[in-house]
Amino acid sequence: MDGVLGSCHRVEKSLASDSNLFYDVFSFTKNFMRGNGINYYKVLVAEGSWTWKNICELKYGGLVFRDLAKFNVALLAKQGWRLLEHPDSLVAQVLKAKYYPTTNFLQARLGRRPSYTWKSIWAAKSLIKEGLGWRVGTGEHILINEDAWLPGAANYRICYPILNTDITTVASLIDSNNRKWREELIRNTFEANDADRILQIPLALDEHADMVIWRGEPSGKFTIRSAYRLLQTQDRTLDSTATQNTATLFYKQLWTLQIPNKIKIMLWMITRNYIPTMANLYQRRVVRDDKCPRCKACSENLWHKFVGCPAATELWKRLDFEWINQGEPSEWFDWVTWIFSKCGETQRRVFVCGMWVLWLDRNRNLHEGKSYTGEDAANHVKYYIGEIDGLNGRQPKITEEVENWKVLEKPKIKINFDASFDSKNNRLASGIVARTENGEVEISKSYFHIVVGTAFDAEAIACYKPVLTGLEMGYTKVIIEGDSKSIVNKCMAQSVDKSQVSAHIRNIRRERSKFQTITFHYVPRSANHLAHTIATTSLKEMESIYLLEEVPCYANRQWELDRPRELIEMKKRKIGKGVFESDPNQNSQASSPMKMKSYPCKRQSWRQVIHNGWRF
Repeated sequence: MDGVLGSCHRVEKSLASDSNLFYDVFSFTKNFMRGNGINYYKVLVAEGSWTWKNICELKYGGLVFRDLAKFNVALLAKQGWRLLEHPDSLVAQVLKAKYYPTTNFLQARLGRRPSYTWKSIWAAKSLIKEGLGWRVGTGEHILINEDAWLPGAANYRICYPILNTDITTVASLIDSNNRKWREELIRNTFEANDADRILQIPLALDEHADMVIWRGEPSGKFTIRSAYRLLQTQDRTLDSTATQNTATLFYKQLWTLQIPNKIKIMLWMITRNYIPTMANLYQRRVVRDDKCPRCKACSENLWHKFVGCPAATELWKRLDFEWINQGEPSEWFDWVTWIFSKCGETQRRVFVCGMWVLWLDRNRNLHEGKSYTGEDAANHVKYYIGEIDGLNGRQPKITEEVENWKVLEKPKIKINFDASFDSKNNRLASGIVARTENGEVEISKSYFHIVVGTAFDAEAIACYKPVLTGLEMGYTKVIIEGDSKSIVNKCMAQSVDKSQVSAHIRNIRRERSKFQTITFHYVPRSANHLAHTIATTSLKEMESIYLLEEVPCYANRQWELDRPRELIEMKKRKIGKGVFESDPNQNSQASSPMKMKSYPCKRQSWRQVIHNGWRF
């Protein structure tokens, strides 16, 4: 289908039937994948899975096809979303003047004798409503009971509607004078869970209009991918959703096993019945007999090859897997996932390698006339796993170049920040260290916060604090460094942010204009250890610190490691001779030991240390 046509016009239901356009596309795809002639081997896809609904369903692993009818609706939803985001565009003004002059797109009606374009876009309105959400600004346009505005809740809506008719919009929950939530009112009006979620929503210091967002993406921006996924999930029943969750867990467990990829891929093919067993080959008229080449007693399908064949029974017995025949589910995939759910990681590795050895033994018997005994097969599995473990233990350690804190080339102040978040109690401690171009500490401090929603919010709050610190200290040229790449990128971007931390980003951009120059840099954790140490320790001790020209005692060691060696040598040369004092109880010979002055660690700064003659 032409992408431009599909994004502007809806393919009618009659065209999407099995006798027209979409069915033709499906037929072409089917013939390409399975083969459409006598010279093609049809062994790729399991029999019975070639229905349009099955191949288009969401899956983890395997090739995915689009349901063209739903994809067409997702493309049209993109056009409808543009009408919401750009109401001043020419197209939006024309459609508004004709079809919804006194309302907006979401409340518009189809109207009499609509154009084909308007009818197509209007048909995707229900999908837009399903995925639409709100970011709180003033709260004047957000209805508490009807709209989706509460992050973390089911469908972004409050769990229990409120009955107080005097409180209808979110604006009534906000104290507009100081831009804070009215906590007492919220606690008395909402259920405990809803109240906690509301208080965790950040509010920008400047009032701004409420923002429409797309809930399918963390960025809040509409994507066709997430709209199509939403359409797919709408058709699921509870049973299909549970099955999908089981499949997701199974494949995650499979791909993380410490075994070669060829064995993982083979098990994936087995679970989908994509391997050339005799039953599959016979069904596709590749062979004339479907008997098992090993025992020659039954048809070689998945159940027989890996469970019922005498060779399989003997192998599972020697590997202590006799229980797999007890209470087995009726479906093959359910049986494999059931075994994974009963096993730990070590047993899963043994089971998967056992399946691989059974298939390997089958191919040797078929093509070479050789086969394993049950004992040989079990020993092969154990030896192979032991060999893998041995290789993992002998893997050479790759030493990566660690990036450290760097000296500034120009006279500026560099402020490092980091966050330490307690997800159980929703607490945050942010650590801040401001240093000059020579690495001298100007200020070190930490903040302790409560009622923080997510780790993403925690990083954004931690990034806002060094900006305030720079203003507090009167700095004009500042570099802000942190190890949260997404937050740093948002601070430097010029576009409107619609993510869940949009209020914090708006506050940062508001203060950014007060500096002569300010830049945000991403650095790895290795170059941000000092701020990280202060943040984590402050969270453990649940306290804030504020120190001028020094760092806390527990961070002194990290400060020493951060200081460039050339600066230390420079300080030594400036100090010159006489940095050590001789012990009066010792003689003055060159070989006599020297005694350093000792200072309390708690209040000792580097400037004091160098001034008093402590050599490092």
